[in-house]
Amino acid sequence: MLHHRVYRSLRFSPFVLAAIVCCAAAGSLTPSVCHGQQEAAWDYSPYRVLVWVLDTEQTSVAPRLADPLKEYLDYDFSALWRVDVQDTPPGPRIAALRSLEDFSYDQLTAADPVLAVRKDHPDAPRIRTANDVAAKVKRIFATPSVVENVLPRGAAIDIQPTRARWEQIILERFRELRIDPATWREMTLQMLDILEGRKVVDIAALRKTIEPMVQPEDETPLAEEKARTLRAEMEKLFETFQAIAVTDNANLHGVKDLLVTEGFTSQDAVLQSWAKDGTEALLVPRGLATELHDPDPKIIPIEIADLMGAVFDRYDKIFVVRIDSHTLPIQIETMEIDCLMRMPGPLVRRTVISEQRLVAGIGEAITKAFGPTVRIEDVGTEIVTGRVRAGGLIMDPDSPAAIHEDDWLQPALRKDDRMGDPLILEKLDWSYLHVQKADGSKLEMKMHAGRIGGLPARKNKRTHRMAFKIRPYHDNTVIRLHAQKKPDEPLQGYEFYEKNLETKEFTFVGRTDWDGRFVVEKTDHPMRLMYVKNGGAILARLPCVPGQDAMGTADIRGDDLRLQAEAYIRGIQNAIIDLVALRQLLAARIRLRLEKGKVEEARELLNALREQPTYDILSQDMRNKRKEMETNNRQQQAMINQLFDQTRTMLVKHIDEKTIRELEADVASVEGGTPYKPPAEEEE
Repeated sequence: MLHHRVYRSLRFSPFVLAAIVCCAAAGSLTPSVCHGQQEAAWDYSPYRVLVWVLDTEQTSVAPRLADPLKEYLDYDFSALWRVDVQDTPPGPRIAALRSLEDFSYDQLTAADPVLAVRKDHPDAPRIRTANDVAAKVKRIFATPSVVENVLPRGAAIDIQPTRARWEQIILERFRELRIDPATWREMTLQMLDILEGRKVVDIAALRKTIEPMVQPEDETPLAEEKARTLRAEMEKLFETFQAIAVTDNANLHGVKDLLVTEGFTSQDAVLQSWAKDGTEALLVPRGLATELHDPDPKIIPIEIADLMGAVFDRYDKIFVVRIDSHTLPIQIETMEIDCLMRMPGPLVRRTVISEQRLVAGIGEAITKAFGPTVRIEDVGTEIVTGRVRAGGLIMDPDSPAAIHEDDWLQPALRKDDRMGDPLILEKLDWSYLHVQKADGSKLEMKMHAGRIGGLPARKNKRTHRMAFKIRPYHDNTVIRLHAQKKPDEPLQGYEFYEKNLETKEFTFVGRTDWDGRFVVEKTDHPMRLMYVKNGGAILARLPCVPGQDAMGTADIRGDDLRLQAEAYIRGIQNAIIDLVALRQLLAARIRLRLEKGKVEEARELLNALREQPTYDILSQDMRNKRKEMETNNRQQQAMINQLFDQTRTMLVKHIDEKTIRELEADVASVEGGTPYKPPAEEEE
């Protein structure tokens, strides 16, 4: 055990050791303590990790497993993780007992109470917080059981205003005092920095911040009186800050007095009231709120104790460990959920033959399930730079948290609204990052994407651009192609080609089946660059890591219309070639008959030539067909137009009426008694 602890200590860098000494003197190992209230640097900030454990046969296993599991994980993650091990709460436990494969953020938070405000409410655009609901709404319908559950949980916590709430309070006071917020912009930002995250408001710092703005404009009595009044009003504002800096939430942000339970004995009664006139808002579980329609709801969170959503705010990674100990060998299933992106990772399974190996089996499964996180910092045309989370704390190059050259990562994107709630939350499908250079925690990566523009180049505080190391634990990946916005229309017989990243050569690998499916198997190379073709045209570029996902779906604009156009044009072109040959043959026979003086036979052949399709007939048919094949797909329409334009040029060049007019003149001339002179003799 001694050598194990010595080894762990040797993996700290001198910088980290100095930081630990500094923090230990302050009584904490949290890096932020060493730097005031500032957040620790990304590459020196350990992951905050929560491990939920459950046994299908026992109600509580965390007290027995917590210490030995932390010790096991400490071997690989001593400087990198801050670990809590807990029994799985009742709600997540029930979900995990059903199936870990369906475990998700939405499922975990479905029971969290929220306020659902009708989007057609006159003040809906201005309602962003529960405080806004209290100010803009007159009645909120709920069942007595929900209210009885929520009120004690509100009283059980201390709440602090968010930065957005502080800013809202400041701007409201500015409007009351008729102060232009633009002139106070710099001071407002400084006040927000002082207020955010503090349980005790630093009044002295606030006074110092506003001092330049509360000075008299000149030495006149009127200016001095105006300055004194402004200073007094700001002091009242500071008192308001102090009063609301930390409070309990017994009144639920002011909505407690608006709750109406009479007549709502069940959730069905509450939900049925949604579409009725007079309904403004409901207090219901989040899972039910997301199912409301006509009108759609605006979901507003409330701050109460024991919210599942709050757990995601406190941690970076959550690992759910399910143990099935009633059979031998003991079955272990583990899944990681990234808290910022709310994304579940792959399901990792392990078996152990005895209780003595249980902790090691859980630790191995957690280590395998862990996906190191990279923050994307700069997005270029091809090169993307990023920084590895806790990369500065990694001393062992074989650490599970390390990212190396030639590794592959999958990017993900989160865009928040002003309140910090996600508007967009997605992993970028058919997009992967290939690490070209790894310098400590800094990475240079090349982007392989199915479409351009998936990863925004511009930075802002409300956009989180992340990437996670691939974990291809499935045997293969099944790609299913279907028509755009029509998942019930599979694209059958579409061809898959693989492009070699080094030689750039294309290799045919197969076609989709009757359901539009194609299985991509693993190879020696982690990522396979697949192209979808139909009729020779490239329709999609699909970078794929086989095994990363069991199933991938590609929504592709069908190419059937272009193929119809291609088939029609091919037929027209063949008809033009045949017509040119036939016209030349008939013209030669007519001239031969005229040379021999057989005028009647020449006239019959001329009539047969006139009966052949003319330029006008073919041109009109092409115009009609072109109009039938118009589409909103600009790329497809451009290809169709090109086919028709090329064929029209061919038609103009080879099919004209000049030859027929010349032959008509020759036949008429011979009928009039003039001897026929072949064209060759005239040229001579």
